[in-house]
Amino acid sequence: MKEWQKLLFNAIFNIAAALIVGGFLKLMLDFKSIIASVVVVIMGIYLMLFITFLAMKIEREQNGR
Repeated sequence: MKEWQKLLFNAIFNIAAALIVGGFLKLMLDFKSIIASVVVVIMGIYLMLFITFLAMKIEREQNGR
């Protein structure tokens, strides 16, 4: 994997982690907006899984050549 790809994936992965933590923090501080907090956490998890699988696919393609 090229260096710019690693940096990009790392940045997006950090954004996903921030979404997950932010969703839990919003849930703890503002209990009235449970649905919004859960949606933010789910979007963070989805983004993290998407980036992980995309990075695995790119790594497989480069190792297969």
